[in-house]
Amino acid sequence: MFSIFLRESELGLQLKKCGVFTFDDALHYINNLPYGRNTNSKIISILEDEKGTCSTKHAFLALLAQENNLPVKLMLGYYKMNQRNTPQIGNTLNDYNLPFILEGHCYLKYHDQILDATFPGELKNKLDFDILDEQEISPLDLHNKPFNHKKKLKQWLRSNPNYPILDIELLWKVRERCIQVASQVALP
Repeated sequence: MFSIFLRESELGLQLKKCGVFTFDDALHYINNLPYGRNTNSKIISILEDEKGTCSTKHAFLALLAQENNLPVKLMLGYYKMNQRNTPQIGNTLNDYNLPFILEGHCYLKYHDQILDATFPGELKNKLDFDILDEQEISPLDLHNKPFNHKKKLKQWLRSNPNYPILDIELLWKVRERCIQVASQVALP
């Protein structure tokens, strides 16, 4: 689908050092990096750390697409993360009597097709959950994702006053615990 050769751009040159020469190869290379949080917020850190999250992997790929004039967008979608779509977090949710937690997930869109390179293995073109709301974001604004996510949680909580936890700081701590648990299981 993306068999074009990478330009001599900053990210393209770094990937060529890794033996990656096309955007399609870059998708698979980044997809096969282990899931894990990076040491810093620089987009290039996924190559330095040899791992990444949904945010850093897709921001890297979106910026690479921009450098190569490809119509690929970085998306931030919100969904209900629960025991069904993320089994590892069941105990954490149960500890707080939560049926789910509103989570933000980054992925790519090429026209209307979804590309999800989060976890090593198969590059997904379908998400395992329903997106409640999504927005296009700039890969260079990735550092704003936690702020945007908390803002979305506050708005969502105002619209859902019967949700078991209404304290945004406590809810964020529960969310961080869920991500930590899910990350440990996701790692090889």
